[in-house]
Amino acid sequence: MSIGVLLAWGQIQSESFSETADILLFDCGMDISDILHADLPFMYEHIHRKITAEAKSTSEFSIKLDSIDFYGHFQLKFFYNELGLSTLDHYTLTGYPNNGSKLEKVYNEENLVIERIESLLLYGEWVVQRKFVFAYDAGNNLQEKSIHTWYPEYQSFLNFRKENYYYNEAGGLTDRITSLKFLEWIKTEKVQYILDDENTILARIHFLWSDFQNIWIPKIQDAYTYNSAGAEIEMVQSIWNETDFIPSVKTEKAYNSEGNLISVEYFSYDMGNYWKQDVLSTFEYDDFGNEIEHMIYYWNSVSEEYISKFKTQNAFDHNYLSNTVMAPVPPDWNDLLKENSYNNIILSSTEYFMQMDEWNTHGPITYYYSAPDTNSPNDPSVDLNVYPNPFRETIRFSGSSELMQFTLFDIQGRMVLQEQVVGENEINMGNLPLGLYVYQLDGTDRRQVGKLVRE
Repeated sequence: MSIGVLLAWGQIQSESFSETADILLFDCGMDISDILHADLPFMYEHIHRKITAEAKSTSEFSIKLDSIDFYGHFQLKFFYNELGLSTLDHYTLTGYPNNGSKLEKVYNEENLVIERIESLLLYGEWVVQRKFVFAYDAGNNLQEKSIHTWYPEYQSFLNFRKENYYYNEAGGLTDRITSLKFLEWIKTEKVQYILDDENTILARIHFLWSDFQNIWIPKIQDAYTYNSAGAEIEMVQSIWNETDFIPSVKTEKAYNSEGNLISVEYFSYDMGNYWKQDVLSTFEYDDFGNEIEHMIYYWNSVSEEYISKFKTQNAFDHNYLSNTVMAPVPPDWNDLLKENSYNNIILSSTEYFMQMDEWNTHGPITYYYSAPDTNSPNDPSVDLNVYPNPFRETIRFSGSSELMQFTLFDIQGRMVLQEQVVGENEINMGNLPLGLYVYQLDGTDRRQVGKLVRE
């Protein structure tokens, strides 16, 4: 999904936070040095966004994401440890084998990232650039993220920036304070989160530190409204004008009956005290709940209508659920990763832009997978048959004497059934709604994946 234009709009309108700028860099196009200096975890929004940070053995994954090709211009390759955690991400430019970048990750015993080292490959030699260090509290909440730059003349890293995170007793993030180091640490900015009793974010306020006044001065406030299902339906961003917050931009979101986001409309506040339409994003989904198309429209104030400008079309493999894919997990989470989900693995994402009344493209983003370093999901050694398919009331199993765990998911990726089965077993599923389901059969170091239809 291409969101660079929308983020550019938000950045210009609101001078938004650093995380927005990081995503903006990637989606608007970057060279290889820019890639390294962006906050790389945000790039993984293009991989799949319904993933967990829980470590697993490689036998628990159905398939492994090996690499991503971006428009045929550069590639991103992934390498994993025995738990399926990404330890090395390697970027190369097409046609330039002696140039590129890499991201190395180190984990603690809790399988949380504690170091992320970024290096550039320049004319065949690796040059370390910077290092991120992560520290956690007893509850595994991120407590500090510090940025260390490599100085060749000292042959060491020097720490110049850090972010400290603070939580309430229920584990909700309440404050994030950024400091820069000159001769000593100096506070520069703060983000304060206003939460309800369930730790839902009601507002996020951005402050800058004033040495002259020795106080935090508010700059930007984001206020959120949610529907009864807990999904965000409105965000109003306001700018501080020395006495009060003045509305600046607004987003409104709508969802379908399955809870999928179907539209986001962006407004700016006119001096005439009304909201002016600016940008509209719409989303379409397949029967499995995967986002197959994202359209972006700009408001034409002359014709008073939305004009299509950009679109992204995605293709998926419905044989694999996204939460069974071995793929990189961002070391620090962000709201974008939670906004939409891919229930199945994505195969390609093609971005188009409107030019001279025709759709043009730079080419697709293509995802390449392989079986993990254990048995593949369709390993014949599992040899358990599931039938009939389609079924009406009952499914049966035959062909294996091993006790296996049968797990059934609906098209939204939600688990609807889990039972222990063995050959010659049967399960009554007459209470399930009609439609398509995906199943997993897990044995000792084995997994089998398939589809079932109830009609």
